[in-house]
Amino acid sequence: MPPLDTVQQALSRVLSGPTLDEALLQRFFSERYTQIVNGEPLDSAGFVAHIRLLKEVTQRLELTLLSIAASGADVHTHHTVRAIKNDGAESEFEVFAHFEVEEGKIVSCRELTRQIAGAAHDKDLGSRQ
Repeated sequence: MPPLDTVQQALSRVLSGPTLDEALLQRFFSERYTQIVNGEPLDSAGFVAHIRLLKEVTQRLELTLLSIAASGADVHTHHTVRAIKNDGAESEFEVFAHFEVEEGKIVSCRELTRQIAGAAHDKDLGSRQ
């Protein structure tokens, strides 16, 4: 699968599912996966903890892909994520991300995320563990 398709499917399938699907994470993300969100590093275990927390505190996540471009193994996205929390409160984030894909799996993501709507205490929802 081309890197662009890998990233696009990973974003839509991992974020949109109602629960943490570890088999899906293993399909799309390398064991060596690292992520940096607004300067905050997450290793693979931290990323799994982050996704688990998102699934626990939200009813659903809605991703809107605004643009995506690839050059070789590098994929860049501009997308928004709307989080509908269990209490009905909503927050929305704008994300600019650079993914690196090796051997069909995402090995790293460096992203800038900014909250564009919602409660101030959700500002760190993009990296909270």
